[in-house]
Amino acid sequence: MKVLVVGSGGREHALVWKLAQSSKVSKIFCAPGNAGISELATNVDISAEDIEGLTNFALKEEIDLTVVGPEVSLTLGIVDSFQNKGLRIFGPDQKAAILEGSKVFTKDLMEKYAFKAADCVKVVSHVTTMAWVHCGADYEPAGIPAAQMNLLFGLASMLLYGDAFVDQYTEEAVRNPKTISFIRQHLETTPDKELDKLGPEGRHAAWIEVFLKDGRRLTQRAIQRKGSIENPMSREEVCRKFRKLTANVFPDKRIDSFEKMVIHLEQVKDIRELARLLVKEVKSIC
Repeated sequence: MKVLVVGSGGREHALVWKLAQSSKVSKIFCAPGNAGISELATNVDISAEDIEGLTNFALKEEIDLTVVGPEVSLTLGIVDSFQNKGLRIFGPDQKAAILEGSKVFTKDLMEKYAFKAADCVKVVSHVTTMAWVHCGADYEPAGIPAAQMNLLFGLASMLLYGDAFVDQYTEEAVRNPKTISFIRQHLETTPDKELDKLGPEGRHAAWIEVFLKDGRRLTQRAIQRKGSIENPMSREEVCRKFRKLTANVFPDKRIDSFEKMVIHLEQVKDIRELARLLVKEVKSIC
């Protein structure tokens, strides 16, 4: 298997290091890579922001799998570009990559000032023009994918139910009259030209205004989304999110084992042990 890793930092170095240990991987490229990475992979002189160049390279070299590290590559649409060409790539598409910021900022405000949806007169999400075009349309129930890509639905779920997670994206939930009514009465999203000036690095940028019934106006602003290199999640936050994702899929004991293995990944001698924890029945893997 020929693998392309996109990026040039420590995260990409760790990915290359682990991939190099797999007997299934015959060749690793890294674009653009760095000096340390060059000891394990072939560096390619293509910027992580050059989506067209990376796509053409993957086609030319017949890359079997591409793994993306930098947030900026995702927000520029590298996954969309690769998938349109039939190339296998790991990562969220462009819409999903730029959607998370406003939801997280809203949750932070709710925790900081202890208000609820019923306390709100209006909530305005200021986002980049790209985020507004892709995710800021008026919400109309049209199935789960449409709700997942709609900023207003995500904000309403966060405000009404305290989260915007798997349980909030069911066929019943995306058509909930209570959610739809709240969106139409209290939520607004608007493009912000000042955020556009931040360029590619600010594609996740957003700021939230919350107008409360008691007269207060609350704001929250951030340039980088939670989970990025610039705004990393703590170990506790990562583990908590993982447990929420897997709670209805795996038993607690297996989740505990997986969490422990990932936290101490550098001590894992055979990556297949990690893969076995992700399947319900142990079969021949790798």
